[in-house]
Amino acid sequence: MPEIILYTLNVSDDDGGIGQDQLTVTVLPIVAAVDINPDTLNLGSGGQWVTAYIELPEGYDVAGIDASTVLLNDAVSAITDPKYEFVTNESEYLQDFDGDLILERMLKFDREEVEAILEAGEEVTVTLVGKVEYDNGISSGMASFEGSDVITVIEKDSEKDKKSK
Repeated sequence: MPEIILYTLNVSDDDGGIGQDQLTVTVLPIVAAVDINPDTLNLGSGGQWVTAYIELPEGYDVAGIDASTVLLNDAVSAITDPKYEFVTNESEYLQDFDGDLILERMLKFDREEVEAILEAGEEVTVTLVGKVEYDNGISSGMASFEGSDVITVIEKDSEKDKKSK
């Protein structure tokens, strides 16, 4: 989601003249590549997690992703409880999961919470938003990122399940 910033410049001169101008800047989020697993979510079939892999464009380090800012479909927060090894152990959550020699940040989401916001359908878009630290040599701070993946969400007792029995 774009961030709108309004800058106002006020100036005055020695003769008492006053001027003002405004500039509106729209800052677009960084486009992230997102891979959601499982690719097919079978509602009610069990399991603890839905896993997301996030890859950022060159110039951004996935190690700088603040997991506490990441939301799935603007509703489900990433798991950040330090009791889990996948939250605290960098070698678990920073890997080249897709084998393209670029690190991804792995985050997990509570499966029941994800299932509660998704409806069964052939294809469902799942979007992640969050913040990542940056330092480009001129400025540093937190930048927004956004990325989506399309998965299939099916009912537990779908026709596909009945045929496989």
